[in-house]
Amino acid sequence: MRLITILFWLGGLTFLFSSCYSDKEEQEIFDQAITKISHGEHREAANSLIILIDTYPNSPLIARSLYNLASLYHLHLDNSIQASNYYRLLARSYKDSIYYEPALKGLVSIYLNLEQKKVVQAAGVLEILTDNLVAGDSDWVLHKLYLGDSYMELKQYIKARLVYKEIIESTALNKNNLKLVIFSYFKIGYSFELVGMNNMALLAYQECENITNNGKKSVYVAVRMANLYERDRKIKLARKIYQSILNRLDAADPLYKIYQNKII
Repeated sequence: MRLITILFWLGGLTFLFSSCYSDKEEQEIFDQAITKISHGEHREAANSLIILIDTYPNSPLIARSLYNLASLYHLHLDNSIQASNYYRLLARSYKDSIYYEPALKGLVSIYLNLEQKKVVQAAGVLEILTDNLVAGDSDWVLHKLYLGDSYMELKQYIKARLVYKEIIESTALNKNNLKLVIFSYFKIGYSFELVGMNNMALLAYQECENITNNGKKSVYVAVRMANLYERDRKIKLARKIYQSILNRLDAADPLYKIYQNKII
């Protein structure tokens, strides 16, 4: 699931084919590499780009070549180590390049699909990305969601809550972002639940319910609340929540009977 989401997020993380004026030999090598990519000759294309980078280290084509080379290793040659090396080299040496941010996104994609210690590095890169964006913008929100998810995976719940709180504060005034606000409150509540702070979890979950006026959009949150009450042996409160869930569901819904059995 994470891999699918990450690839969706990357969107434009492909090959940048645009050309620019450069010395003839450099341009010819670059153009040959792009042609090989378009023909599916990925290994040969990578070799051509390596020759260009090694032979013409001061070429204006270097940043573009590094990005395409990293993308080849990342997306086609199944070599995350080499890909991350070239993404890092690009991000470290060409911060003013238009390929700087795409390189950081490539690193995040790789880190989030490797072992946990790489999630720490992903979080660091995401912090850089969000610092360079306007709070509330779609890209900012997207990166913040990944940052919050990274902190949750690392069990750094306090940091995760702060991130989700930022999302709430930046998007709460926009009615189109209602689902996003509900989701952020849910993640805050869930982070409390994971460490046994059930009362704090219930407060966050209740915010979701208040926003939707106990509507269908927060049914999944109500289920969490009912489960917590059951776990704490507060059966009357749990039944009350289950009854509110039934009021939101159609009787033909497969879940209706399940929750109906909870209050019999």
